[in-house]
Amino acid sequence: TGDTIVDTSIKPKKDSDGIDSSLLIAPIVPDPVFFCSIEPPSLAAQKQFDYALECLSREDPSLRITQEADTGQTVLGGMGELHLEITLDRLKTQYKVDTDMGKLQVAYREIATSVCSIDEKFERKLGDKTHTIHLNMTLAVQEGLGSSVVEWSKDKESVEQFATIKPQLKRAVEQAINSGLQSGPVLGYPVLDSRITIHSVQIGRGCSMPMLTAGAMNITKILLKQTDIRLAEPVMAVEIIAEEDVITAVLQDLTRRRGEVDYTQDRSTDEGVGLAVLRGTVPLAELRGYSSELRTLSSGKANLSMELSHYKLMTEEDQEIAIEDVTGFSR
Repeated sequence: TGDTIVDTSIKPKKDSDGIDSSLLIAPIVPDPVFFCSIEPPSLAAQKQFDYALECLSREDPSLRITQEADTGQTVLGGMGELHLEITLDRLKTQYKVDTDMGKLQVAYREIATSVCSIDEKFERKLGDKTHTIHLNMTLAVQEGLGSSVVEWSKDKESVEQFATIKPQLKRAVEQAINSGLQSGPVLGYPVLDSRITIHSVQIGRGCSMPMLTAGAMNITKILLKQTDIRLAEPVMAVEIIAEEDVITAVLQDLTRRRGEVDYTQDRSTDEGVGLAVLRGTVPLAELRGYSSELRTLSSGKANLSMELSHYKLMTEEDQEIAIEDVTGFSR
């Protein structure tokens, strides 16, 4: 029926900071792999445009809508080209908003390839008050970790020092470091496979919460700039079912797109029509517009399905191509 049932006889659990830790388990939604900028056709349509996006985001948890801080653009993120195309079509047909769509972009990630430590002091003066935070932390690489993790050192000296810091200040520092990891130094994409260990925190007397957050984020960005960071591209697991007479052309096309085919299977039908199944991995950057190109290549005799497999470090050559594609100029 879709109802949510709650047992009121169960007492809520509280964590060590005295905060209610009872949570409703949310659906697991993967991160978007494609995104594009969208704009309303005019200022008069802005209100209907915002209302339509709000409704769509409630209906579809996998649709990500963000506001670009620097440009003010609205960015739409989705699980693929078809996902974004359907969303734009719904904006036009259901909500009567004919949006202007920007260039389709791949959601890259950034990965550290070396260990780095920092012992940095952030200091700012506002009026007659000086706000300071001193952080000592280490970034370690942990392959396959996924989203980066922030942890507090378990050393005796560190534990004793952390015990003197208020829990809300510790949470603010941790959240600020996590926020800093959401924008890497190469192209501003989230940093993966990194474990940040905080060894020491010294917060100046009278340091405000906003300045504490800004300081921790600033030190995190300095740490990332001192670390060897490389781009990682999303790699899709691809399955293509095609008739035998076009399978060779499809296979050659996948190879040209830096694809790796690791499985083939003959699936002939009783009517004598020869079918083959190709399974492999292909970088997402090579699959823009691939659905329509595959239909043309195979004369409609092939079906495609794909999902995100993993993120893979790019070679220096491929990274330069990606940077030029995103920014419009090479470094």
